[in-house]
Amino acid sequence: LENALGDMSEYVSLQYDTLFSLYDNTKGEVNQMRHELERLRESNKMLSRENYELKLTTDELRVRLTGLETYSDEVLGAKLQEWISEHQGEINVFEFAKVHKVSEGRIDDMLNKLVREGYMSSR
Repeated sequence: LENALGDMSEYVSLQYDTLFSLYDNTKGEVNQMRHELERLRESNKMLSRENYELKLTTDELRVRLTGLETYSDEVLGAKLQEWISEHQGEINVFEFAKVHKVSEGRIDDMLNKLVREGYMSSR
């Protein structure tokens, strides 16, 4: 009986040591993961801020670019007159819009304005 109790005590001690070692390793890994999680959260905050700032900058630049690409009424009128003179008095609105990246509606409005103001006549 004493031998059996001794064997059991030794077995339980060995199991306890193994279990405690696993617990200790797991606790260390959990602490590492917590530190890593906090680092990643901070990194995520920083990247979110940078992303937001870059999006604002991109939006501002897109607005500026659109403004620079858009012809003023005077320039568009001159381009239309030039096109019409180069194409024997005719204009293909779709083709002009495609080449100059201007909406067909704006071209129609400008053509009407040029006719109203006497810069050209309609057929």
